[in-house]
Amino acid sequence: MTQGRVLDCHLQHPGLGCISFALLKFLLTGKRFSIFFIPMHFIPILIFRRKELRSHPLTTIKKASLNCLKSLLFLSSMVGIIRLTICTLKRLQRPLGGIDGLIIGSLSGTSIILESDGRGFEMTLQLFPRFCEAVYNHFHKKFPKLKMKNFELMLFSLLIALLHYCYQHNSLVIKSTYLALFKQFWGKN
Repeated sequence: MTQGRVLDCHLQHPGLGCISFALLKFLLTGKRFSIFFIPMHFIPILIFRRKELRSHPLTTIKKASLNCLKSLLFLSSMVGIIRLTICTLKRLQRPLGGIDGLIIGSLSGTSIILESDGRGFEMTLQLFPRFCEAVYNHFHKKFPKLKMKNFELMLFSLLIALLHYCYQHNSLVIKSTYLALFKQFWGKN
């Protein structure tokens, strides 16, 4: 915002329309993060699924390639949706802020549907503590007298308790690698 006016989108992406810019960001993100996602999907196969790779190499590589492609599509579409939503909200001729972050996050978060089921759930579980931490920090900033000692201890304990509950009552919801670790430490149910 300059001199009381909202900056136009074309100042952020000169020579490109909003949709073209979002598509360009989609492609560039996929290219940039393929360097990260390819090893992330193939190295665990070499370490944990060597027998499967030897017995069924084509099927194993095909499955890993598909999961890698899903991860790239997820992240790329998320970035593209973010860029397109920002441009769309700016075209409403008002400064970004307030609820716009929720709108942008909600719309871009729908791209999780492109990720494989297990990985999407795992990412959701990884984000949950960050969400709780953000809520805590928000309330701590708004109400500084409301202090909670050892917040991370309580959150970690809650999450470990949830994992143990799932292990005892519904072990099918736990990822197989974690379930194998639980069985190794605590035995079978």
